[in-house]
Amino acid sequence: MSKKRTGLNNLAYMGVEASTPPQLVVHDRAPTANDYAGYDLGTIWIYKTTPQVIYMLTSKSHYVSTWLILATAITPSDITDIIAGDNIDVLNPSGPIVTVNLNKSISQPATSADGSEGLYSIDGNDFMHAYGTNNTFLGSYAGNRTNTSIGSIGIGGNALLSLTTGQSNTIVGTVAGLYLNSGSSNTALGFGVLGSLTTGTRNTAIGMQSFGSITAANSNNIGLGYRAGYAHTLADSSNICIGNLGTLGANNTIQIGTQGTGAGQQESCTIAGIYDAAVGATKHIVEVDSTGKLGASASYDGEVLISATGGSPVWATLTEGTNITITNAANSVTIASTSGDGNVVTWAPKRPVITGGVFHTYQSAAYENGLWLLHPGTDYLFTSTDPTQAWTQIVLPSSTGAMFGASYGNGIWVLGAYSNDCYTSPDGTTWTYQANILPVDGALDIAFGDGVFVVVGNLGQLSTSVDGVTWTPQVSSFDITKDINAVAYGNGYMVAAGANGQLATSVPPFTSWIQRTSGFGTTEINDVAFGNGYWVAVGATGKVSVIQLPTDAWNIVTTPARPEYDLEFIAYGNNLWTTHFSLSSRYAVALHAINPSSTWTQGLRIRGIDNTVATNPYQLAYGNGYWVCGLSTNFSEISIGTKI
Repeated sequence: MSKKRTGLNNLAYMGVEASTPPQLVVHDRAPTANDYAGYDLGTIWIYKTTPQVIYMLTSKSHYVSTWLILATAITPSDITDIIAGDNIDVLNPSGPIVTVNLNKSISQPATSADGSEGLYSIDGNDFMHAYGTNNTFLGSYAGNRTNTSIGSIGIGGNALLSLTTGQSNTIVGTVAGLYLNSGSSNTALGFGVLGSLTTGTRNTAIGMQSFGSITAANSNNIGLGYRAGYAHTLADSSNICIGNLGTLGANNTIQIGTQGTGAGQQESCTIAGIYDAAVGATKHIVEVDSTGKLGASASYDGEVLISATGGSPVWATLTEGTNITITNAANSVTIASTSGDGNVVTWAPKRPVITGGVFHTYQSAAYENGLWLLHPGTDYLFTSTDPTQAWTQIVLPSSTGAMFGASYGNGIWVLGAYSNDCYTSPDGTTWTYQANILPVDGALDIAFGDGVFVVVGNLGQLSTSVDGVTWTPQVSSFDITKDINAVAYGNGYMVAAGANGQLATSVPPFTSWIQRTSGFGTTEINDVAFGNGYWVAVGATGKVSVIQLPTDAWNIVTTPARPEYDLEFIAYGNNLWTTHFSLSSRYAVALHAINPSSTWTQGLRIRGIDNTVATNPYQLAYGNGYWVCGLSTNFSEISIGTKI
C-alpha cells in the first residue's frame, strides 16, 4: 500500500487512506451551522483565538452542519470563579480544584401561599412546609397553605388538612385531626385520632381512632387505647376513656377497661396504693353496680349496710328485740341488755381432764389459729378445738414448772416459762424445748404482733424474737426492780404493763419502748388487752384504765368492781369486754362492757362444779364464741362462758 498526501491544503494526513479523508481548517473565527458546503464529516477546524479552540464537524443534514468542540487551550488558571448558591457551599471557587457541598444548615424562606418558596413536595404533593405562624406540617397533604393557625403541628398524611384558625394543636397520625379547623389545644397520636373533630378544644387522645367520632364543641376529653372513647359523638365532653369505647351522650365520666374475658377486655382489677392507706376528709362507703360503675352512698347515724340474697345492700338501722335496746349515734351503735341484772354471759364449769386429784392452776390460756391451749404449770398441757368438748393432753419434753403466757405467730406456737425457758410448736401438738429467752429467770407473759414475739418478765426484762428460738434482750424503759406482768398487741402497737402502775408502748420492730401515763399511779397493773379500737388495762384495787390511742394518757373508768378486790385478767370477744374479781373463796363475779370507756355492768358468778370447793378464777381468754376461765381447784376445772 502506498502513502499519499491528501486533503485540500498543505497539511498532511498520514496513514491508511480514507474514502473521504478529513480536512484541517485554520480560521480566525469559529465555525457556524452554515459552514456546510465544501466540508466533509470529520473536518477539524482550528479557531485562531486566544486561547485556541478546536472543533470537529460531526453532522451534516439539510444544509445544516453541527460542530463539536474538541479541545481548548484554556489552562486551570483561566477558570472563572464558581459562585455558591442557596444552601450550596463552595470551597476554593477559583480552582484548580473546586469542592461543592450542600450546606450543613439549610435555610429556606417562609412558606408562600403559592408554594413557590419554603415547600418540599413529593410527586407533586405538599410534603413538608411551615405555612402560618410557628406551624410544622410533615406528610402528604399535611396542613394547608391557607390557615392562619399559630403553633400547630401536623405530622402524617392529611393530618390537619382542614386547619383554619385553630391554634396550639399537636396532631400525629395519618388522617388524624383531618377535619379540625378552628379547634385549639388538641393533642392526638395515632391513625384517625380526633378524625372527625372540627371545633372542639383541649382533647387528648392516643390510640387508633381514639375519640374518632366526636365532632363539634367536644372538649376536655381524654382517651387512651384502640378506639378509646369512639362511642362519644355530639357534644360529649370532659370524659376519660381508657381501653373503653365510652357511652354515647355521657359527660364528666371516667370509664376504664371493658368487662369480659375476650381480647381487649378485663375480668379483674388491682390498684396499688389503696390497701392500708389512710383517707382524709369525710369518708363514704364505696359501692359498685353490676356494670362496674363506682359510687358512694351516704347514711344516717347508727345505720349499717345490710345485704340481701340476689339484691342490693341498703343502709338501715338495727331493730330492738326482747331485753335489748339499741342506741344509734354518730359512728356508733350501742346494744344493751334490759334484763335487769346486766348479766350477758352465762358460765358453765368443766373438767377437761381429771388427773388423779392433783392440784392444777391453769396459768396460761390462749386461743389462736383455731386451737385452744391450757397449761396447768406442769410438764404437760391441754389442747382443744372446742372447749366444750374433749381436750387432748400433751406431754412436754421437759419440766420447767410454771408457764405464764402462750402466743401464736409466724406459723409457730410459743409457750413461755417462768424458769427463763420456752417451748415452740408448729401445730400445738409437737413441742421443742428452747432456753434463755430472758437474761434471767422470770417470764410472765408473751405476745405476737407484726411478725415479732415479745416476752416480758421479772425485773423489767423484755426480749424479742421472730422465730421463738433466738431471743434479743431489749431496753424496756421499766424500773429494773419492778416486774412487767403483761404484754399485748393491737392496731400497730405493743403495750407492756406491770408493777408500780408502769405502762410502755412500742411500734415494730419493738426495740424501743416509751413510758406512758397509765392512770394507775403506783397501783399494780395485772393485764392489758386490745379490742374494737380500745385498749383496756386492769389491776389491783379494781382499777380499769381505758384509751383508744395507747400513746395518749390513759383514763381510769368507774366499774362495779370493789376496791378491795383485784382484777387479774381482761379479755375481749363477741363485742364484749370481760374481766372478773374474786368475791369469795368459792366464786368470782364477771364484769362486762360493750364500750369500755362508758358503762360496765356486773355479770353472773363464775363457779366450779362443787360450790363448796375453793375455785378462785385465774386465767381468762376468748376465742371462737367462748370465754375460758381457768380455776384454781384440785380438779383441773375451767369455766366456759357463752354470750346470751
